[in-house]
This record gives sequence, structure tokens and C-alpha cells, in this order.
Amino acid sequence: MLHGHHVVRGRDLDRVFGQEKELEDPILFRHRLIHGITLTVLAAVVVASVVLAVLFSRGDLKWGTAEATKAAVTCPSDTYNYGTPSDIHIRVYNATRKEGLAASVADGLRQRGFAVDAVENKTTDYNGTAVVVAGQAGRGAAFTLQRNIPNTDFVADDRNDAVVDVVLTSGFADLVPPEVVDTAPGQLSCPRLSPPPSPTPSR
Repeated sequence: MLHGHHVVRGRDLDRVFGQEKELEDPILFRHRLIHGITLTVLAAVVVASVVLAVLFSRGDLKWGTAEATKAAVTCPSDTYNYGTPSDIHIRVYNATRKEGLAASVADGLRQRGFAVDAVENKTTDYNGTAVVVAGQAGRGAAFTLQRNIPNTDFVADDRNDAVVDVVLTSGFADLVPPEVVDTAPGQLSCPRLSPPPSPTPSR
């Protein structure tokens, strides 16, 4: 006491205002701010992930589909001759839930002489029998392959080689019996993807 007045010392101030002083520390405040922003961003990412997962599960959004559905839709009007299967290189893809389907179809096509380069799984939105995909150089080979697989759709893409892809889909049942395969000249078949043939330059 000094002349009836209470003298406030430094440690008394620390005791009373110490917490407030700590809160006003700019470094501590910055750390807390960054921590809060980080938690907010993480929460937003989690919410966005959940929303995307729901949209994908409902089919509102889709992942990239098979090569067949990304290819340009066209149905050439050229006439092709039935080719020699041993000269035709193909890749067989299973887009169904039937395990081993691509392998069994590939075996059947090998027995007919086709050269099978790959057997794999793929996804597609197409629900017909099968999609046969080829570039300009492989259209004759695609025609020959179509004669062995009933009710397929041809789809053209921009590949440079003559390799032909066949994507087996939900409507596939079996290959055409070897003894009844039509080997007469004809056109590529595109009944579901592009019914009207489009004219192509003379070869």
C-alpha cells in the first residue's frame, strides 16, 4: 500500500491479463487461423468426394467408357470380301459380368484361324451383342469378324493399323456356327449405332 493506494505489480498484471495477452499474440493467432482453414478445406474435400461417389453410383456421372463408345460413329458403304482369318489380328474384350467370356470367345475364334493378340475386360454403355472397332486399314478384317459374330455393330476409329477390337456386351450369346458363316462379299453392319450408311471415297 502506498498512502492508502494499492500498488499493482507486474506479476499481478500477468495473472489477470495473461490469457488475453496470449490470444492477442499474432504468431499464435496466425497458426490457429491456418489450422482452421486447413480443417475447412479438408471437410469440403470430404463432402465433395461423398457427393461424387453418390453421383457415380446413381449413374448421373460416368467414368471413361470403352474404346468402342468413344469412337467416331460411321457406317461405310463399301463392299468387302471375306478375308483369310489367319491374316486378321484381333483383340477380344469382355464388357459383361460373365467371367471368362472373352477368353472362351477368343478360343473359339482361334479355332477358326483368327490371330488373337489380347484378351481383356472393358466397360461400355452399349447393351447390344458386340461392337467391332477398326480403323481404315482394318475395315475388311472387321467385316470378316462380323460374319462370325451375329448382330454386331461396326464403329470406326482413327487407328492406323489393321488390328480389330471386339467388345462383347450384354446381348452376346454365341459365335455363328462355323459351317454356316456367310463368306459372300458384303458391307459392314451398323444396325444400332448408325443405321444409314454414309458414302465413302472410292478406293
